[in-house]
Amino acid sequence: MSKSELDQVRLLFCEAVAAFDSATNVLKGRSVRITGNYNGQPYGSSKPNLKGQIKTIERLHFDMQWGISLKLGGCRLFIKLDEVELI
Repeated sequence: MSKSELDQVRLLFCEAVAAFDSATNVLKGRSVRITGNYNGQPYGSSKPNLKGQIKTIERLHFDMQWGISLKLGGCRLFIKLDEVELI
């Protein structure tokens, strides 16, 4: 890669980080209702599910495989963005 290509990649990365930070600032502290039958367990249902519960967004997490996940207050887990609705 040439220096100009590397500079372009750095710029795109910085823009992506800035956009993610902006999204975090917009959503942080907002309340969500859990819409999926999510219980934080990879298999089985040893815990009651969280469906219908209202939680507060603490932070966002982005992963190339899982997409955008939310860390919710009062939970020790991340939940996918499509498992919640803003209220």
